[in-house]
Amino acid sequence: MKLSSLILFLLFFVSLICATTKEHSAVSADTLAVIDRAPILAHSFVEFYQKKIAAAGLSDNIETRIGVLRTIVEDEILIAYARQKQFDKTPSAQKELSRIRLQALLNAYTEQTISPLIHVSESDVREYFVRMNTKVKVRHLYAPTKEEADRLFAELSKGKTFEELAKQIFTDPQLQKSGGLLGYITADEMDPLFEETAFSISVGSISKPLRTVQGYSILKVEERNVHPLLTETEFARVKEKLRPFVHKRKFEEAARKFTATLRSTLEIQCDERLMEKLLVVLRNRSSVAIVEDPAKNFTRKELQQPIVRSNNGYWDVERLVAEMKRSTERQWNWIKNIEDLQDYAAGLMLRTVMETEAKNRHLDSDFRYQSVVDEQFDNYLLIAAESEFKKKIIFTTDSLRSYYFQNRSIYRTEPEFRLSGILLDRKTAVDSVRMLLQNGNAFGELARRFSIQSATAANWGDMGFFKGQEIVEMDESLRSIQPGIWYGPIIEGDKYLFLQCTEMKRSSFRPFDEVKNEINETLITTTWLKQRSKYVETLKNKIQWNIFPERLESLLIVE
Repeated sequence: MKLSSLILFLLFFVSLICATTKEHSAVSADTLAVIDRAPILAHSFVEFYQKKIAAAGLSDNIETRIGVLRTIVEDEILIAYARQKQFDKTPSAQKELSRIRLQALLNAYTEQTISPLIHVSESDVREYFVRMNTKVKVRHLYAPTKEEADRLFAELSKGKTFEELAKQIFTDPQLQKSGGLLGYITADEMDPLFEETAFSISVGSISKPLRTVQGYSILKVEERNVHPLLTETEFARVKEKLRPFVHKRKFEEAARKFTATLRSTLEIQCDERLMEKLLVVLRNRSSVAIVEDPAKNFTRKELQQPIVRSNNGYWDVERLVAEMKRSTERQWNWIKNIEDLQDYAAGLMLRTVMETEAKNRHLDSDFRYQSVVDEQFDNYLLIAAESEFKKKIIFTTDSLRSYYFQNRSIYRTEPEFRLSGILLDRKTAVDSVRMLLQNGNAFGELARRFSIQSATAANWGDMGFFKGQEIVEMDESLRSIQPGIWYGPIIEGDKYLFLQCTEMKRSSFRPFDEVKNEINETLITTTWLKQRSKYVETLKNKIQWNIFPERLESLLIVE
């Protein structure tokens, strides 16, 4: 072993080794460490390590192995500390454990039921590749209920504009002023149904009301701009990386359709009167109070009346409230109206149907299920332990302000450039366009006449706003792009692109009050990362551990 590696070993492990209480002979040769009687096994370390270095782009060497093992050991020590402090016994921890078990079981059920039906073709990946390189400019109108959404849609059908209706429905001044303009969105930024609609409807058209997580939205697509220089070479380079994302999206869509079909099959219905009363109580009192003592809000007779029915049976109010206890307060707070509450109740009933089926399949006995539960609950305990130490890290407003002014460039917005483009695929057309531009012809007129990108050509070549780095990635020569000047052609494969900057949004500094909390979180996190090992060191007399660092060198790592 090199001297530098030996020093690294000594710096990290000397204090740990001094604290060991077990002999090597009592421990399996596959063990790298034992923390509070729980082993860190070599094969588990190798599996984690290989994923870690691949994700972080690290090279395998003894220093990297030591660093990763150090992090794992510190994590396990903090988890053991949390258990010693009985963080795992608190009511909130036990509720979180129940939630983790339930969610892991439902995930195992949907994975087993739906995954075999998912097939990702090359055309699916290609479609997602194009979507990732497309910007859609969208307006929207929001409504909390379907009734209100239908009313807004009717108003639009009669000739009202988004600008007129946005002033009536939004409280946000920016949305009021902009007519509900959200700006440009791209793949994986919005609610899945919202995104699917934005990429599907034609430019200038208005969608019917969409049910999203937050309520209902009506969309209008103003522009849709595809990156002009998409090539087969670029697609070939990234397609295998995109395949897991496409699989995930198709799985989520299939899961939504599965639950919708199951709900329809069960014919779930709710008692309007009791639901209305429950909603009133939810609005007037905290959700926690309702589930802790429902008798304060309902008579004994009402508690035993059916509130949700299906062809699989019914739930009375008492049963519904009991099932609500298994949800989080965040889920309760999502309920804003009677429709939300009915969907929530139906979702709880669907959950129990799938949970029962999962247990009938003995998925809760599968070792993979238990591994997921253990890993997620350990992560919960790790966060709890770290939070206790982080509470001791406090920064004054003056310290935050000082950091802000010393690092002000971090909080400077990036300039944006609005581009128009002329995309061509023939050399003769390139020569013609270049000559016409040199002769002073209007860029937008030429885009309409010559560009093969029909969507932007119809809009005088307008491609929307791009950040500086995005433009440089097209071509290094665009680093000093200026409004009013045309550039090109940029050549990519068999495509030729002329560009003109038509507008520039200059950078500006975000105000201190806007970023104060962000700075505080940054400083707490960076301080914690620097002092983490010191905090762990203070636990060495409270937690039993045993480390075998010399075994790291003999591990077989496949990069």
